[in-house]
Amino acid sequence: MTDINRGSGPDGLGHTSSIARRTRGYMARVDRLNSNIHAFTAVDRSRALKTARDLDALPADRRGGLHGMVVAIKDNIDTKNCRCCAGIPGFQDRIATEDAQVVARLRAEDAVILGVTATDSGAFGVTTPEVINPTRPDHIVGGSSGGSAAAIAADFCDLAIGTDTGGSVRIPAACCGIYGFKPTIGTIPTDGIRPLSPRFDHIGFLARSIPCIERTLAVFGLIAPTPAETRPARIGVPWSSLACIEPDISDAMDRTCRSLRAAGHNLSEVAFPDFDDVLAFHLNLSLADAVSTYEARDDLTSDDLPEIMQKSLEIGSRVSTSDLIAAETRRRAYLEALDVLFSQVDFLLLPTLPCLVPERSDDSALVNGEPASILAALIRFTAPFNQSGHPALSFPDPTCREGFPQGLQLVGRRNEDSSLLALVREITPKIHPVDHHGLSNKPRICDE
Repeated sequence: MTDINRGSGPDGLGHTSSIARRTRGYMARVDRLNSNIHAFTAVDRSRALKTARDLDALPADRRGGLHGMVVAIKDNIDTKNCRCCAGIPGFQDRIATEDAQVVARLRAEDAVILGVTATDSGAFGVTTPEVINPTRPDHIVGGSSGGSAAAIAADFCDLAIGTDTGGSVRIPAACCGIYGFKPTIGTIPTDGIRPLSPRFDHIGFLARSIPCIERTLAVFGLIAPTPAETRPARIGVPWSSLACIEPDISDAMDRTCRSLRAAGHNLSEVAFPDFDDVLAFHLNLSLADAVSTYEARDDLTSDDLPEIMQKSLEIGSRVSTSDLIAAETRRRAYLEALDVLFSQVDFLLLPTLPCLVPERSDDSALVNGEPASILAALIRFTAPFNQSGHPALSFPDPTCREGFPQGLQLVGRRNEDSSLLALVREITPKIHPVDHHGLSNKPRICDE
């Protein structure tokens, strides 16, 4: 099956066979493997095939910017005529009557919407437990956009859309060895998504290659149609705040730093605000927001919500007014510190996760040698950039222990998303020259 991101077709992204043929090929792969992986909760078969046939008939001068790209959409993003319940049992029969704004834009640019992917209930989680990691079935797939990440890792589609409130695109990207990008806050409209914390919710993108993400961002006006070229950059690394990371992740950071220096970039150690403090006020603010979001609904009761949501909302309901005032004060100081930091550097480099990808049976992860909840561990390095709104991208380093995929994270200045993507596009072949698509060379469940 031809991948839109591979090969040397006329658009530079491997468009070498008919869209209908490619779409049927992806559907056949989903039919064969999704019963083991559970990435998709619904496949919009008839509409996707009709769209693909119609797109094949379009003359070249009428084709949209995403012509023929096959896309999966996370279950908390409305996709017309599909069941979109955000993983909440009380919404199991909900059929979306309209597309979310992001989905409508993808269709307008001639993407093929293949179907809907699984999420943690209400996007309250980082494991998407019903989804199996295609790269390592005994490890978590990550979340809450775990179905979208699995769909990319299993080669079910070209691009997948997720949401990211504390890391929910970047965490599963790291767990599955793919690319996961959270743009600058507010640049991709969130109308039509099931909100968790509206002021920190982001739409994000998962793919096997940077050009696929760049092509998508171009239709939203975030980057020029011709990708940006890189220039020598100032990259800060908060080494003093990374004592907690696993040795394999530290080795991956060292390799990437060497690659960046060899490419002519300037690296320096920088001080970063206390990650523990950022995590604490992130949880207070985002969970208090979630309580307000769900209290405003009259179509759900607590009995309709799964345990993870009930527990999260209970924690949020205990955040007092004084707690919120203190959290907002600490957040303002944090944002001011980041403004100073980004006046000194162009990018930050840090791990996506502080630990190796947890196994499905794990109920905790080690951080600083101490057990921490899976959620607290996995959002440690991602949630800070939901609070600040900076663009952040998890990219794969597949050379960790036994070839197990591991993600590193680059963070850019607000509204300089194109420069961030260009830098990762430049260094990717230097970090893993054999497999530019971020997929481990080890056997995967989808190859068995």
